Order: sequence, then structure tokens, then C-alpha cells
Amino acid sequence: MTEQIDGAGKLRKASPFVVAIAAVVLVLFASFIVYNGNGGQQEMDLDGDWHLIAYAEGYYEDGNIVYEEYGPKDLPDKVATFETIGDGIYSMHLDDKEYICVANNNTMMTGGVDEFTSTSVLTKIGEAIVVSSFLSDEAGVASTILERQDSEDRLQAESRDVLAEESYGLNEGGVYEAFIANQYTKDGIVDHLSENRSLTINRIEPGILFYNSHGDQTDLDFVAVRISPNDWMAISNYDYGTWLIDMVHIEDGVVYTASYDNTNGDIELWQVCYGDESKAVKAPSNLSGKRYEGTFNAYVEENGEVLRSMDGEVAISFDRVDSSTNVMEVTLYTLEGDSYMGAMLFPNGSGYSFYMESVYDNSGETFWGYYIGTISKDLKKINLVGTADNADGTYMIFKNIFKLAE
Repeated sequence: MTEQIDGAGKLRKASPFVVAIAAVVLVLFASFIVYNGNGGQQEMDLDGDWHLIAYAEGYYEDGNIVYEEYGPKDLPDKVATFETIGDGIYSMHLDDKEYICVANNNTMMTGGVDEFTSTSVLTKIGEAIVVSSFLSDEAGVASTILERQDSEDRLQAESRDVLAEESYGLNEGGVYEAFIANQYTKDGIVDHLSENRSLTINRIEPGILFYNSHGDQTDLDFVAVRISPNDWMAISNYDYGTWLIDMVHIEDGVVYTASYDNTNGDIELWQVCYGDESKAVKAPSNLSGKRYEGTFNAYVEENGEVLRSMDGEVAISFDRVDSSTNVMEVTLYTLEGDSYMGAMLFPNGSGYSFYMESVYDNSGETFWGYYIGTISKDLKKINLVGTADNADGTYMIFKNIFKLAE
């Protein structure tokens, strides 16, 4: 319903991530992010122990911003031990539990790292790993920092050396007017720009951003956690027990937000863009009609225990390109059936990268998923990693490799 997805948000039920509507097809939203798009995995030196040195979280309470951060002296000496178990696949042991992490270049994905967080994106920055997560019990985000430190050196670590204060090209208190507000439905595109949408930056912290999306029918407080140089995952309370999730990309004075709604059984993509329209990117048409085929590896986890692994064949195609914006429509083909996604495309010097969001039905259970991928500059290879959860402690961790079909 329109009122449920104002602000380009995706519905999700809280306490924690309880979903009322079961999807009958896989529905995806992808936001292409800027990483090395060479289509191949660059191995990271992760094996060994990583110590917890910093933790921060952000959310709203009664309309007020809550931001808390803790340094090494405030935290227990928790140790995450990484072990390489495959090409771009790592096992992370923490508190006698095991979490599978799948990597695409310097970014990894896994499920909830503990009972307080859910979907997590891990990024290696220098000699640190930053774990960006949604909170599992409220509409909030968390940023956790791990470093290679022994117990004594750990107490001397400075977390802000990892997440330095910066503005991300935004100004606190700044108001950014929308120049695109499109709703993509089965009947066509609905333009909501006349609703006077704008975005206000409420507060900027290292790796965490608070903002408000508002318009004639919209007034939503979002908190976002940074997962790449330009990309964030954001969450807001819509009403009691209902959460909205946005994929956000900030670059060159433009704030791109996007998501979808399928609560009525119909797929409706949304895109709302704010800021400098002259710097907005357009989707190239040369991806239209391309099909990629490949394989996937998947792991099923439950409450920190790996239950089983799977593999098989998969394909993806780029079906429609809206050349007036950077939005595309894509289909994913699996043995379980065809699935659909929307995408915002952001080119860089070495290729393209994407961030994907999904909801799908698996044997009667609804799973919510997030994926990160890269496309090579010659458009011949795609690497894709991701995770999906069923709101009850079960996660599916994915790694997919595609090649252009001849």
C-alpha cells in the first residue's frame, strides 16, 4: 500500500524481524555500489584472532536520537577467530558459535553475529574489520570494530582511527530536495514528485547517519549504517511494530534511496533521489537483454550453528532499463522458480557493484535477504554474495558466480 512505503521504504515487522506477509516469489532490490568490479575474488588475509575494540549503535527513542559508543576499556575482550574454508568463504568463531562469511573483494556478508544483531556486512579497512548490522530488537543499527590486537595492545586501540569523523559530503541540518520520486508498479510508473519530498540530515557520527524523510504524506526518522564508501543500509519505524528499510547511496551531492513493496502481492519498486540533479547518473542501455549463467554455494545456519551446505545452478538476466534514471528490472532464475529484482546502477572505473535486497518464500517460511555483488568492466562476469534470515534465528548464506551466456 502506498502509505506503507512512503519514503521508499520496505516493510518489516519488529521483535525481531517478524514478517506478517509471506511472499510467493523471490522479490529483489539491488543498489549498485562502488567497489572493485573486476569480477574476481581478491583474497584477504583474515585467518587468526581479531579482538573487539569498539562498538556503537544508533536508534530513535520517543522521537529523540540515541547514539552510544564504547571503546576498548568499556568492552569485554571478545575474540573472533577467522579461518579460510573456501574461495572467498570464511568461518568465523565467536563465543563458541560459528558464522559463515562470504566475501566479494574486501566485503563479506553473514547473518546476525549475536542475539542483538541481524543481517551484517563486514568490511576490511586496513588492519581492522568493521561489522555493520541492523539491531534485532528495534529499528536501529550497530557498528562493531575488530582488530588484530593482543589483550594488552587492545586497550590502547583508538576506534576513531578506523572510522574517522567525516561528513560524507553532507551537512548536519542540511535539507536536500527530491528530484526523483518514482513508484514502479505492474501498471507503470507513478510520479510522486508533487508531494514535496525532501530529506534533512539530523546528525552525523562515524559510520552512522541520522536523517528524516518528509513530504506532504511522509515524516520518517531513519538511522543508517555505512557498509561501503558510498552505501548505507537504513531503517525507520513506520508505526507500532512496523519497520521500513531503505538502501541508500550517497555520491557527488546526490542521495539515492530505493526499495520496494510487495505487501499486496504486487511488486512495486520505489526510487527517491535528493540533492544535485545535474550529477545524477543514468543507467546505460548496453546491459539490457544480457543473461548470465553460473553456480551458487549456500550455507544454512541457525543460532550460530552451521546445519548444512548446498550448491547448484543459477542464472540472472537484465530485462529492462529505464534510461531516464538509473533503475533497471532484473530476473533471477533458480530451480525453485523465477524471481524479480530492481536495480540502481552506479558505474566506476573498474566496473560496477551492487547491493541487493530480497524477500522470498522458502518451503512456507519467509526470508529477508541482502546481497552485494560486482560486475566486471567488460560486463562478462558477476560475483554475488548475500544472506537471508527467517526472523527466527535461521540464516541462509550465499555465494554466486555468473558468466555472460554466449
